[in-house]
Amino acid sequence: IEGCPVNGPSVSAERSSVAVGWFTGATGSGRAFVSFSSDGGATFGVPVPIEETEAIGRVQIQLLPDGGAAVLWIESHRPQSQLRLRRIDPAGGRSASILLGEGMGQGHPRMTKNGDELLFAWVESPDSSTGIRTARASTSR
Repeated sequence: IEGCPVNGPSVSAERSSVAVGWFTGATGSGRAFVSFSSDGGATFGVPVPIEETEAIGRVQIQLLPDGGAAVLWIESHRPQSQLRLRRIDPAGGRSASILLGEGMGQGHPRMTKNGDELLFAWVESPDSSTGIRTARASTSR
């Protein structure tokens, strides 16, 4: 298949709950989506858009204890790209997005779950300097 080898999907699963996040440029502009399954991935719900403007992608997803998912992605903003985070529930509800960083370029941010925390790491170059940034957040609302 034709596809980007570095901008692929992200999957998080616990028992029979599965959340998938992905990027697509098929419509001519960058879009990113999340979809949920409650039957181990046999079927999935309607895709829910992630982005607010135009996505660059690099989607990362982690299921949360309440059945929703935390979604991390890079969004296109002028003059600099932005790393954003939001919560999406299986019914399609979306929280307001949170700006984590700017000047992402073509970086590959990462998100993982450790106990009741989400951990984030990314490279940021908002001006002429480049730095590694990290953050953490609770998995509870």
